[in-house]
Amino acid sequence: MKLNLKTLPFLGKRITDRETLGDKRTTAEAAMNKLSVGAAAMNNGKVFGWAYIGAGQIAKQTADKIMKTGHHRIVSVYNRTFSRAEAFAGKYGAIPCQTIRDAVLADGVEAVYIATAANNHYETAKECLELGKPVLLEKPFTITKAEAQELVDLAREKKVYLAEAMWTWFSP
Repeated sequence: MKLNLKTLPFLGKRITDRETLGDKRTTAEAAMNKLSVGAAAMNNGKVFGWAYIGAGQIAKQTADKIMKTGHHRIVSVYNRTFSRAEAFAGKYGAIPCQTIRDAVLADGVEAVYIATAANNHYETAKECLELGKPVLLEKPFTITKAEAQELVDLAREKKVYLAEAMWTWFSP
């Protein structure tokens, strides 16, 4: 299933409402819940499957929070250090993968959460989008404006959802 703004129109709204999301949620958790709740509604309550790219601290924090909701499962995980992918996968019942491609294309993956070092965001997100998977990309989105524009253009071309996990309380 490809998620996009046509199938889930509420995803185009900013995730900034304290009343709706509460102060204790991370940006990634809030965005993941938006994706999974919308997909669950479309799929008769089915749990939403994620591929995690990166197994560092922010990935662990996000995984701990979303797994408590019952709306998510982490299907696969890739990390450039395979032993870290194995440890992360073991904790969350996921499949450790040797390549990003394997993680993204694992059975049951509906979207990809990228929590790697910022200098890897562009190439990783591009690969995931080219494989046709929705992407939630940790901040900063990319290093350059040109890279960001290319990812947005690619997401539009492929008709897949792309978002930055960025929390904004106030925007004049």
